[in-house]
Amino acid sequence: MRTGQLRMWNEDKGFGFLTPDDGGEDVFIHVSAIPEQFQQEIDTGMELSFEALMHPKGEKATRALPSYAVPAGDDKELDFDRAWRQRSREARGRS
Repeated sequence: MRTGQLRMWNEDKGFGFLTPDDGGEDVFIHVSAIPEQFQQEIDTGMELSFEALMHPKGEKATRALPSYAVPAGDDKELDFDRAWRQRSREARGRS
C-alpha cells in the first residue's frame, strides 16, 4: 500500500494521475479502482492510499481509497486490505 496525491482528475472520463509520496513517475488511476461510495468525492489534490501494478505504459492503480478511509494501525497493508474489502462490500449493499 502506498499513498499519493491526486495530481489530475478528469471526472467526465473517469481517470487521473497520482503523484506517489515515495517519488517516481505518476500513477494512472481509473474510477474502477475506487469503491463506488467514494467515486463522487474524488477530486484533484485528494490524498489517496493505493496499490498499483506495472503496465507497458507505466504504473496503474488497481485499488484505491481516500487516505482518511484507511485506519491508522501498525500493519498498513492489512489495514488497507480490510478497509478495501469493507468498503467494497458496503458499495454492493452487503455489510
